[in-house]
Amino acid sequence: MMGKQALTVKPRVSVNAVALDPADNKFLECALDYLITGNTRHFPFNKFQETQIINPRDFIDLLGEAITQR
Repeated sequence: MMGKQALTVKPRVSVNAVALDPADNKFLECALDYLITGNTRHFPFNKFQETQIINPRDFIDLLGEAITQR
């Protein structure tokens, strides 16, 4: 039986990069290498510092390429 699980993340830094909806900044604060989102309205940029902002389809393609190269 699967139960619901959650992981609480406490970011080390706060950011203020999403002007349209400042509450969405929390997603950038938690992201490490990738932020996967279809919300191009609030995240119109492709990169924030070292975090790549990518849509789900492109991320799946990227994973497929990585698996194929193994």
